[in-house]
Amino acid sequence: MEWSNDRAIGRLRKFGFPRQPGTESVIKARDIIYEDLKGNVDNVRIEEFRYRNVMKEVMMFWGTLLLVLILLKAIFWVSLYWLSMILGIIGITFLILIMVRFGYRQVFSRFNNKGPITGYNIIASIPAEIKEKKVIILGAHYDTKSVPDIKLMVSKFIMYVPLIVNLIVIIFGILLIFFYYSILWWTSIIVWAGSLLEFVTLGIYTLNIRIENESPGINDNGSGVAIVLELASIFSKNPLKNVTLECVLFDGEEIGLQGSSAYISLKILDF
Repeated sequence: MEWSNDRAIGRLRKFGFPRQPGTESVIKARDIIYEDLKGNVDNVRIEEFRYRNVMKEVMMFWGTLLLVLILLKAIFWVSLYWLSMILGIIGITFLILIMVRFGYRQVFSRFNNKGPITGYNIIASIPAEIKEKKVIILGAHYDTKSVPDIKLMVSKFIMYVPLIVNLIVIIFGILLIFFYYSILWWTSIIVWAGSLLEFVTLGIYTLNIRIENESPGINDNGSGVAIVLELASIFSKNPLKNVTLECVLFDGEEIGLQGSSAYISLKILDF
């Protein structure tokens, strides 16, 4: 059995609709993918896991605090610029905490099998023909983004703008200690302009994080799922001699790698 572009595209068309995490559309996509795998592979299972939308929760909390800090920083700049410096330092600290929370810790710390949302990882195992020496994982996520295009556009700048503005506040605050009257007027303009930009970008991010779009997720990552399904159908009839293939379709990737975190955590428990 050889690779078929027509078969892969045909599979892709079956679940080419929005599949936001935690919605009925994910369950519909799950069933389509499961039935496809079940028709070709003997060992197919669905692993359920529970999770929270940590990305939304963190931004709704920290994002709101940052918006308040921005306003206070601008209000106190002329009369109490040293207080604005302190607020700038606090703002940078908040941003670092958000980065850490969305960064390297997410793979293990986010998944605890608790939360209001149920996720579904679909796993199909194709055992080695003779004796297993290695296991290769073929993976892709089948959920789609649940945020508006404007947020996606802003998100690339969201962390850098507040960092730069806060650094400007701190640097200019130090300069004002030595050159108070001579540079106050133009530093105020820069700080106010920077704070406005900071407020707008962060406001868009925070206030729109719950808005869902209608992307069908063809390339992100329906195409990856179709490839995994096609490969599963091929290797189920032509298993590798010493390599077991595990085809994993992850849920909850778009809101913090939830499915892969659950999969890894359960694997660790198996050992």
